[in-house]
Amino acid sequence: FNTNSYSAEYHEAGMVRVEVITKPGMGNWRGMMNFGFRDDSLNATNKFATSRGPEQQKRFMVNAQGPIAKGKTGLSISADGNLSYDAQTIVATTPTGEVNDQVRRPVDSVNATVRLEQALGPTSQLRAEYTRRENSRSNLGVGDFDLTDRAYAVDTMTDALRVRNTRTIGKRVFSELRFEATQSSNTTTSVSNAPAIRVLDQFTSGGAGQSGVREGRQFTVAQNFDFSIAKHMLRAGVLVDGAWWDSTQQNNANGTFTFSSMADYLAGRPRTFTRRVGDPDVSYSQFEAGWYVQDDFRLTKNLNVSLGVRQEMQTHVDDKWNLAPRGAFSY
Repeated sequence: FNTNSYSAEYHEAGMVRVEVITKPGMGNWRGMMNFGFRDDSLNATNKFATSRGPEQQKRFMVNAQGPIAKGKTGLSISADGNLSYDAQTIVATTPTGEVNDQVRRPVDSVNATVRLEQALGPTSQLRAEYTRRENSRSNLGVGDFDLTDRAYAVDTMTDALRVRNTRTIGKRVFSELRFEATQSSNTTTSVSNAPAIRVLDQFTSGGAGQSGVREGRQFTVAQNFDFSIAKHMLRAGVLVDGAWWDSTQQNNANGTFTFSSMADYLAGRPRTFTRRVGDPDVSYSQFEAGWYVQDDFRLTKNLNVSLGVRQEMQTHVDDKWNLAPRGAFSY
């Protein structure tokens, strides 16, 4: 039972939580699934559109869990997804006439998780979990004055591996060792690489000017111990974080011409031209480490006091001696 959200265990305010650790591989195989569907049958027509726009949403969820070896090994598998699209209305005026159109914007996301729990002995347990998340969005940036060639797509993907070992040492010490590794990528692609042309209150055409890939790799290693001394319940631990990021994402690399009116556009007189130049390649890393000690003790039947201290350090900051005292009480 962790009831102190300001515990020294957390860098910032944490959360009150109750954690239950059960023996793996118990019970029978069980599972569930559901499916949902919705379309545009009951939608109203957009005031600026000539017809009702297409819209649809399909979602699903399925999971199953049960024992591989009774009382020793348990397996859990789950997956969910959302396949949907809506319509964005274009209302613009170009030199060739009015544009009144609708563009479908798909959004597809799929998540999957596999978790394995293994008893290593009567007082030790290992849990390993792998999660993959994918999300794809298309035809972003289109609508209102923005024409179809302004579209761009964003694809994100995240892989996460979490491993946790819990065990008791003797009769008074509880140990928790955690490891987590995450790899993510975010890719942005524009339909057109042409310079953007913006005529105020009329139309915007040309490329969206957004492209590139951002990738990240992160890891966390944490070791916590819980033990008691007389009426004191103590928790102490250390944590190490590391991360690397690489990015080639850029915005407005091909430039944007802005015209005050249609007459200025036809005459070829832009009010401004803006362009972001330079090498978009960015790479950096950061490492953090910290330790803490937290003491929870009951002074009276109705009064519980918590005292703790935390120290943290990180790269890019020269100061290494950073103590953060914590104090709290519950009555």
